[in-house]
Amino acid sequence: MVSTDSTWTKLCTYTTVKKCQIVDAKIALSHKAVMLGVLTYIVVNLILSHGYMKQEAPSAVVNAYVDEADYYAYVSMLASDPPAYCDNPDTDYTYSASWTYDDNGCDFSLRLGDVLTKTESAVFITTYFQDTPVDAASANAAGLYASNAFVPGVDQMRLVFDHQVSTTWGDVVGNPAIEFRRTGEAAASTEARLTSPAKSDVGIPLADLLSIAGADLDATNAGSDGSGPLFRLSGTHVKINVAYDNMHSTRPFDYETKAFADVSHTTGGVWTSLGPKMVWKADATGTLHQFQRYHYALRVSFVFGGTVGVFDFFTLLINLAVAMGMLGVAVTVVDAASEYLVSNFDDQKYDDRNDFMTLEALKEYALEQGILDRYAAKTGMELLDDDVMRAIRERSKKNSVSLAKGKVADETWASERRVQGDLEAGVRASPAKRPVRRGAGDAETAAEKLAREQAEFLAALKK
Repeated sequence: MVSTDSTWTKLCTYTTVKKCQIVDAKIALSHKAVMLGVLTYIVVNLILSHGYMKQEAPSAVVNAYVDEADYYAYVSMLASDPPAYCDNPDTDYTYSASWTYDDNGCDFSLRLGDVLTKTESAVFITTYFQDTPVDAASANAAGLYASNAFVPGVDQMRLVFDHQVSTTWGDVVGNPAIEFRRTGEAAASTEARLTSPAKSDVGIPLADLLSIAGADLDATNAGSDGSGPLFRLSGTHVKINVAYDNMHSTRPFDYETKAFADVSHTTGGVWTSLGPKMVWKADATGTLHQFQRYHYALRVSFVFGGTVGVFDFFTLLINLAVAMGMLGVAVTVVDAASEYLVSNFDDQKYDDRNDFMTLEALKEYALEQGILDRYAAKTGMELLDDDVMRAIRERSKKNSVSLAKGKVADETWASERRVQGDLEAGVRASPAKRPVRRGAGDAETAAEKLAREQAEFLAALKK
């Protein structure tokens, strides 16, 4: 018998789940149906969610600029026919005693460098500015004064940008196809407001970009009190959220990288400013005077995100392992339903105390009768000497001793009764005859020897 306490036995022991097999058509077919549903969900979800692909948020860069030729041509046209916001008192606005915006003219002499500022992922296009002389007395004496002015033609500028997306596994895509939508419009259910094909830079008039965002520079940027300046005066922030994706749920095996741009702008009285810069202005004699120019701007910024993927075998294995765990849902659902729909389900699945006692009794009987030993010898297997088997053997040994004692006691009692009966029969047959006293050398009769051995055995048992 192999001991379960040995290190070798523990090393060579494997523990697994012991299942209960129930033959019942309702339970079995229900389980198969739920299993089929779970497997279908796993396969469909694995394909549509691209669970076989390693996924990450890509890196992206953008280079944005303004097409100046369009700007100068349009400003030249406006100079001969100024727009309605130039020198219009309706555009005046007082924010506080220190910040007043009145006498708002238009400056048609500006160059692109005067109004455009680029950063890594944004462009600032000045829509309105305030010029304040550093030395007011000197500037005023030379005929130069503080002024407020709009930048005409801003909304007709053409924004152009190149963009490139890259991944850690080395994929680089330049200028992928891009679709523009207003923020809140779902790509799956809404037609794009503007599209740009792959492998070409993106060119879009600012008027069209503002329209996509739902902005209008000549609308009121109303604050909490319902009043406010024009967006052309306060500036606004147009945010382009670009999401790159090469995993399309409607086209699960189309891995072309595409860009989806959601466009929005700030409202609610929020001002957008580039802050002050220093400029120089020449008087009639050519003398330069320094002015502080405070810019209010149309800010166009780019925010990049999205998810791109590439086939990865290890990722597929992980997702398959997780998905297989969902198969346990079928067992849970069928078990819960069977508790109510199958009357004897509990009796078939669970072992109660009576089942345990029956099994232990059968095991003890098989061990006592040598059935287990004979089966082990027949199959070439060794019995495990665990705590249960040792307890059964100990109980069996005690029971054997008790049975032996009881058998001996029964035999002794029967023997005594026979001897007593024989003696009584002898006395009745010879009432006048007395037993003869025997000397030390006389021989012991058979009856006396039997009685003596029984007495000695009983004395030994009592000890």
